[in-house]
Amino acid sequence: CYKIETLAKDIKTLGQILNKEKEAAEYVNCMEKYLNIIESRVKSLKTNQKPLVYLESYSDYKSVSVGSGGHQMLVMVGGTNIAGGEPVAFPQVSPEWVLSKNPQVIIKAVSSKVASGYGETGEAMKKKREEIMSRPGWKGISAVKNGRVYIISSDVYTGPRAVVGIAYFAKWLHPQLFADLDPAAIHNEIL
Repeated sequence: CYKIETLAKDIKTLGQILNKEKEAAEYVNCMEKYLNIIESRVKSLKTNQKPLVYLESYSDYKSVSVGSGGHQMLVMVGGTNIAGGEPVAFPQVSPEWVLSKNPQVIIKAVSSKVASGYGETGEAMKKKREEIMSRPGWKGISAVKNGRVYIISSDVYTGPRAVVGIAYFAKWLHPQLFADLDPAAIHNEIL
């Protein structure tokens, strides 16, 4: 349940195993409804309309490339993954490498423990965002200059609720295109 391309099949399989086929089908239908909306809106984007994105997985300077669920999500929402051409699924990169790529959007995945670290206020996520934005030399990166640095919880980053993370990615990368999309409402519907 961590790759979007196999998620529907995985959920249906779990539905069979747990004798919850009806519930699994309802879940897949809900998920696919939103994925179809997102895919239909980004399919005609030209390369120059797809922002450069640095997606940092849980460890600092660990990114995602082909073969990872995070890369699939970025491509699905009309983003250009700056690490997409790296030869391994989870490449270790350097701060200088990121700076040289000058991403327009930075997304950092954090564990649910970090995401909920200081209760309902999101203080831990705000702190993590500030840490990223204040990394040495990063003030010159487009994403930092324009405040397009986002933190996402593992609860919705990949896995069965990945459609929520995908909705956040879509809204962050293309705010005008997805002005009407409400990731929190999608999350509530799925829950």
